[in-house]
Formats: sequence, C-alpha cells, structure tokens
Amino acid sequence: MPGPISRRPAGLLDLLLAQQQGKNPSSLSDAVAPVIDLSLFYEQERVDLESKVLSASAVGQAATITVPQGESWKIVGLTVRGTFNIIGSKIRLGLFFGIGTSAFAVVKELTSTAVAATDKFGDGIMPPGLILRPGSQLGCIVHEINLNAGANISTTAEVLYVRMES
Repeated sequence: MPGPISRRPAGLLDLLLAQQQGKNPSSLSDAVAPVIDLSLFYEQERVDLESKVLSASAVGQAATITVPQGESWKIVGLTVRGTFNIIGSKIRLGLFFGIGTSAFAVVKELTSTAVAATDKFGDGIMPPGLILRPGSQLGCIVHEINLNAGANISTTAEVLYVRMES
C-alpha cells in the first residue's frame, strides 16, 4: 500500500530554479520504475563557490558560511586553507556542518605547524550527497592556536556547491 507524501517533492525543477506547475502527487506509487539520473547534466551550470576569510587569533573563532533563505545547497566539497606569518606558529582547525544555529558536527580536523614564516596549510572533504537547507551553516572553527608572538594566522574556508531552489 502506498504511503502519503507530506511535503512538496524536490526534483529537477528545483535544481533548474523553475517554478513548479501543476498538482503534486498525494501518495507514493505501488510500482517501482527504473530511473536515469540526469541531474549531473544540469548541475554543471549551477555550481558556485563561497568563501569566508578569518584572521585567526583565538580559540573558538570561526569562518562561517550560511546557506541563504530560498536556497538549498548540494555540497560538493568543503576546504580550509591558510598561511602562517611566523615560524613555530601552530593551529588546529575543525571543518563543520550545522543545521540551523545550534546543532553542529565537526567532520574533520586539521593540525598544522609552521616550519618557515610563510608556510601554507590546507585540507578538505567531499561529503557524498549532503544537501543543506536554508539557514544551515558550514565552515571552520579554531580548536587550538599558538601564534608564537605573531598577530594572527590567515585562514580561508571555502565551499563548492550546487545551488538549488528550496
């Protein structure tokens, strides 16, 4: 027996940012049908990049990117990169995803120490099929920092995503 559908189905028209016309189905079908996923052909033109710069100088600081109202993002990748400005500086960062403003999950940590004054660091993740709704947040947060008499450590969080209408 098919079950009822309790929300508007997301699909190709959302990906294309097109208004949906007609009436949505009210229940699921009993039949199972094969499907060809054509979304990759349309996603190419919907890919975008957001970045947030952080001059890290204290534990708890974060470079946070928020999904705007009216959009949902299919995450392709999240990276953090940066440059030290003094030998011996050290930083430990966490890459995070969050639903709303209260529930966050650190999904990867990066620890790096400067051997030379302008050493660079970076890392990232590619979460398969993660879709974030409006108001969700992602980025990097400082868990540990040793400036070694420096002023700050220049850090940038970047997210590559496919923009969809929510």
